[in-house]
Amino acid sequence: MLKLHHAPNSRSGRIIWLLKELGLPYELNAMAFHPKDLKSDEHRARHPLGRVPVLDDGDVRLYESGAIVEYILARHSTGGLKPAVDAPEFPAYLQWFHYCEGMVMPPINTIMVHTVLLPPERRNEETLGQALSEIPRHAVVIATKAFFPMSERPNDRGLSRKHLVESVDASLRRLGTDYIDLHQCHRPDPSTPMEETVCAYEDLIRQGKILYWGVSEWRAEHIVDACRVADARRAYRPISNQPQYSIMRRQIEAEVLPVCQREGLGQLVFSPLAQGVLTGKYIGGARPPDSRAADEQRNQFMQAYLEPDAIARVDRLQPIAAELGVSMAQLALAWCLRRSGVASAIIGATRIRQVEENAKTSGIEIPPELVARIDALFPAH
Repeated sequence: MLKLHHAPNSRSGRIIWLLKELGLPYELNAMAFHPKDLKSDEHRARHPLGRVPVLDDGDVRLYESGAIVEYILARHSTGGLKPAVDAPEFPAYLQWFHYCEGMVMPPINTIMVHTVLLPPERRNEETLGQALSEIPRHAVVIATKAFFPMSERPNDRGLSRKHLVESVDASLRRLGTDYIDLHQCHRPDPSTPMEETVCAYEDLIRQGKILYWGVSEWRAEHIVDACRVADARRAYRPISNQPQYSIMRRQIEAEVLPVCQREGLGQLVFSPLAQGVLTGKYIGGARPPDSRAADEQRNQFMQAYLEPDAIARVDRLQPIAAELGVSMAQLALAWCLRRSGVASAIIGATRIRQVEENAKTSGIEIPPELVARIDALFPAH
C-alpha cells in the first residue's frame, strides 16, 4: 500500500486529493514538524525521511511533488499495480496536471484561473495561490473581483477607491503574487461615482498592481458610462464583462453583447452549462446524490433550470449533440464560444474527466442548421 508522509502546512493536499480521486488505497503519516525545519543538515540526519511530502511504495521512495504525481498516475494506469520499469508511458498530458483540493489545472500554454473574492473564512484565494505556486507566473492569467461585503464595516464593500485599493492589496497577499492580470467589479455600485471607480483602477494599473480591469453582470448603460468616463479622463477602459450566458439564458444578446462589441469588451461568460443542467444529468427528473441539484445549499440558483418544461427541452438537445458527435456539455460550450464577442467560458470542473471533456470543445463548429434547431428550443429573449 502507498504511504504518504507529510507535515503540517506541506504541499501534500494535492497529492491526497489525487489519491482519493483515483481511488488508490494509501496510508497517511502526519509528521510533527514543519517542512522548513528540514533545511538543516542536523534535522535531515535525525529524520531520514528527508524532504516532505514523501511517498513510500515498498522499495520506491519519492520526494519531489511532480515525481510523486507521475508515480501515482502510473499506478492508476496499471490498475493499482506497481508500475514496471519498462512500462509504457501513460498519457503525457496527465503528468503535468497540477492538483489542489477540488481543482485541476490543465497543461496548456496559458491557463486562465478565476476566483471570487469572498469573506475571509472562505479561503478560496489562498487555496488558489497555493495551487499555482509551482506554475510559472507568466503561464497563468489570474482574475479576481471586488464588490460584495467582506465584513460588517461600511468601507469593506463596493467600488470606492478605498475598498478597491485595499481589496487588491489583500488579494495580492492571499494569492502570493506581485500583480493581478484582471480585476473585476463584481456588480455596479450606485453609491460610488463612476469617476471614482475609473480613477481608482487607473491608479492601480499605473502602480503595476493590476494589468487590466473589467466588470461583471453590468447592464449596457453602466458599461457605456464607464467607457465614456475613462475616455474623458484618458484613463484605461474596462476590457471585459463577465455575464451569465448559456443556451438556457440568453438575456445579454439584446443589449449587453452589442454594446460590448461596439466598445471593445470581451465576454468571459459564467455558468455556460446552466449549473450543470445542460450536461443532461437531470433529464427525466434525475437528481444524482452527488450533484448540485441534490445539495440544498448549492441549488438555490438553479430551480428555474429544473422546471419540467425546461428539462424536456434539454432532453431534445441530445439528438443534436449526437448528430455532431459530441457530448451535451461540449455542445453547450461550443454554442457559447461560437459567438464572436465571447472570449472565454468559465467552467467549474471538479473531476479530471470533466476537464478533459470540456477541453475538447475547442475547435468544435456547430453548423447553422443545428444552431437553428437549438434556437427553436431556447429562443433569445
